[in-house]
Amino acid sequence: MSTGRLLVTLSLAGSALAWWPVAMKPSLYLTGGLPLVIVALLTAFSTILSCGHWPRFMVSSGVGTFVGLWTGWAIWQPTHSIATSYVLLGISVATLAALLVSLTVGLAVRKVSLPNEGWRVPFWISLACCLATGPIALALTPSLIARRVSRNERVAAERFQSLKSAVEQTKAETGNPRSLCDGSVLKSHYSGPPFSRDDWDLMNGNYVIEDGYFFGIWCQDENGGYTIDARPETAIDDGMREFCTDESGRVGCSLKSRTWPRKICVACAQ
Repeated sequence: MSTGRLLVTLSLAGSALAWWPVAMKPSLYLTGGLPLVIVALLTAFSTILSCGHWPRFMVSSGVGTFVGLWTGWAIWQPTHSIATSYVLLGISVATLAALLVSLTVGLAVRKVSLPNEGWRVPFWISLACCLATGPIALALTPSLIARRVSRNERVAAERFQSLKSAVEQTKAETGNPRSLCDGSVLKSHYSGPPFSRDDWDLMNGNYVIEDGYFFGIWCQDENGGYTIDARPETAIDDGMREFCTDESGRVGCSLKSRTWPRKICVACAQ
């Protein structure tokens, strides 16, 4: 195989594999920025090594992006129906972006020449590193997700327990049911991982998001009834555990509505 054909093949393969970590489920929430950087570098190194023949690498980058995203989303189907409806649009936009990036880079480096053959080795090594980025990201994703989920669940459990203690302390000290969901009062009794000021203002009757988890508090009647709920923003990607409690003090795993807006905490499945 000639050097030109080899570079085209490597450019296509590298561009395709760079997009797989983006399409992978569960994911690291990578955006298209990293694959586009890889596309740019592949185009630059390939163009320089081929002595300026950039158009072929622009085409291979676009084809590689299309193939990589199409096969990636075929392997890891989107979990939401809304996301599924936008797959074709996403592939089209990403392919166009890759073509434009590759075109820009190719034009920028088309006249760059290597002083001698010895300079080709570093460029080949750099090209190999770009090719390895996608596979390395794929290999590391499961362990990185496992660490993220473990951390999210641990921090969520600490936040939940501290919220539960804050509500119980507020109820015992004030005796006023209305104060149970007053963020400024609860904050003075809270000792867990921090929430933002806006979180405390919005948490009553709504969900706020911290570290991949939703947190919400509902004050449900004049007799001191309340419910605290904590659940992952995206199951599997962010966490697997759910936490809830109510005025009974028992800790459960999910909510159900009895009579709106009355919410009760359901015990965890054994």
